[in-house]
Amino acid sequence: MNTLTNTRGVVANGALLATTAFAAPLTEYRRTFCRPQFGSGHNKTANARNTSRGRTLVKNVLSSVFLAALLTSGSAVFAAGADTDPIVGTWKLNLARSTFAGIPAYKSQIRIYSRSGPDITLNMTTISGQGKETTTKATYKLNGKDYPSMGNPDFDSLSGEQIDTNTVEFTLKRAGKQIGKIRRAVSNDGQTLTINYVITNADGIQTAALTVFDKQ
Repeated sequence: MNTLTNTRGVVANGALLATTAFAAPLTEYRRTFCRPQFGSGHNKTANARNTSRGRTLVKNVLSSVFLAALLTSGSAVFAAGADTDPIVGTWKLNLARSTFAGIPAYKSQIRIYSRSGPDITLNMTTISGQGKETTTKATYKLNGKDYPSMGNPDFDSLSGEQIDTNTVEFTLKRAGKQIGKIRRAVSNDGQTLTINYVITNADGIQTAALTVFDKQ
């Protein structure tokens, strides 16, 4: 199920919960005060009791209407936030626009980003210049804390911080020691991903690259 379907469900559920919340007091109000009244000698005590009860029901209805608006608008904000992360999707390395230093150029790299709430997951498949394939996977939040990364011999954890809507910076570590930095940025049109990195790889060689990816 895609993100858009999920977020539409969140909005729909919020509206349903809110509708259910004020349906009961509204029905009770109609049953009590909208039915016909018979006889001019209606009991004054009953009238006073019903008036007080009516005020309480009206307050309940108004409070529930406010809750409906709050739930629906809150769900919409959450949906918008989940749908607008520009990194989400599949990205393919554009070799003609990328440069490498310290290592042979990759033969290929595919990055797939997905997001669930604050959690971002990266699945990355790389074929090195020597033809070796590696698959890297990491799930993280952009809160500056370390999260494990699997499959890449050069680093085993990363931490990321949001610079702006389109830009994130990462610190990479191996065995608890910092070994490099990465900066990734998505273009304003959402079609190009640029990643700059400088790291000391598992062989102790300092490498650097400017890699460019096309949105698929």
